Amino acid sequence: MVKRNFILGIGLVIGFLASGCSPSVSDSSICRSMGFYVSQNECVGATQGSCQMTQLTSPSTSKTVICWKAGNGTASQSPTPWPSPSPGASPGGTSGCTGQTVPWSFGAWSPAQCGPGVATLTRSVTCNSPCPCNSPNPPPATATTCTPNLTGGLHYDSQCLAAGGVVSMVNEVSRICVFSASSCPSGWNAYNNGQVAWTATSIAIAEEHTNCVGGRQTVFTGFHSLGAIPIESKQYCNWRNCFKCKRWATVYANVTKVGCY
Repeated sequence: MVKRNFILGIGLVIGFLASGCSPSVSDSSICRSMGFYVSQNECVGATQGSCQMTQLTSPSTSKTVICWKAGNGTASQSPTPWPSPSPGASPGGTSGCTGQTVPWSFGAWSPAQCGPGVATLTRSVTCNSPCPCNSPNPPPATATTCTPNLTGGLHYDSQCLAAGGVVSMVNEVSRICVFSASSCPSGWNAYNNGQVAWTATSIAIAEEHTNCVGGRQTVFTGFHSLGAIPIESKQYCNWRNCFKCKRWATVYANVTKVGCY
């Protein structure tokens, strides 16, 4: 009887292996992606209990894959449904990644910023994930070309700061350097809106002659905050006789800040 059962078992095994549905245990990623164990020893060691075999069918190869699960019928972790291939995607892609968006990891730019003598900034771009990072988009650039970023393409922010200026935006379009001075430093050009220079002013005063016997009065100019506004001025008499003013003069507001590029 024992011999008969042994021969029958051998026949079943041979028949099973000869069929077109031979199990394959070569693709361990399928077992792990579904939350099962690759081998019985791995399952027993992890669960410290009895384990049982289960079979999965790979959608990409149609092969039956043998996996192992705990004896109570549960997987090592809650399995997720096998994802369907995206339209137009070729089969055999990374398991479990359909529809996932994985961010790229960026290193710091080197050097930290553009400036005189720096032609290019470089950085590392890596994908630390088993899933494709933002596939099928190409990876972000690992280098960028430095070009002067102030209006006019002549200077960088770093040059503005090094010269004692402050970077300022004009109407969210033009990027200029503002100096606390009456004119731009050597090598810089005064920024204007096509007609009027970009400045800030403070009041200037002058003494006006009002009569021929020593009469005097103080006159004042206007002033403005930073912007494209003409420099304020005041005309006054700075010498007269007893009949009329003999000499007229003009005083201009003090320029306290100037925009440059």
